[in-house]
Amino acid sequence: MAIDISDKILAALIAAAVSIITALVSYLLTLRKLKDARESFDKEIDHRYIDKLYEKRIELYPKAFELAGKIRQKKGVGGINPTHEQTKIKESIVEWAEGEAGLFMSTDLVEAYYELIRCLAKQPGLGDEYSPHQVDNLWKARTKFRSCLRRDVGILHSSLYKNTH
Repeated sequence: MAIDISDKILAALIAAAVSIITALVSYLLTLRKLKDARESFDKEIDHRYIDKLYEKRIELYPKAFELAGKIRQKKGVGGINPTHEQTKIKESIVEWAEGEAGLFMSTDLVEAYYELIRCLAKQPGLGDEYSPHQVDNLWKARTKFRSCLRRDVGILHSSLYKNTH
């Protein structure tokens, strides 16, 4: 009779151990599924944010691109737009950046924006004419600003390309 009881106890212990192991494995699998679901949810939120960001950039950036495009190099004396035109362009770009567009600018674009505004704000170095050094600096700032605009929107194109190929 003593052997029957110990067999029953042993069977109960084995059944209990199997139940505990099964419960533990189920618990760990549930934790893993919850973690994966949370990561998937976070990625979905990120994608939605990025989609909105790009929508706004595509809506707002062409205006700044057009404004910066008004800065033109000219042959002959002065080498670039006259001061009064530069002032109008600067005011337009500042107005653009201080509006809704400022919320969507990347760090690189903000830096390029401030450099362009700094160059546009400088007074001509040769009386009414800009010095060749000023023209060069202004042209570089304009080019960098427009490149950053392209890059901010271009990220969208490159990510779409990667997803389709």
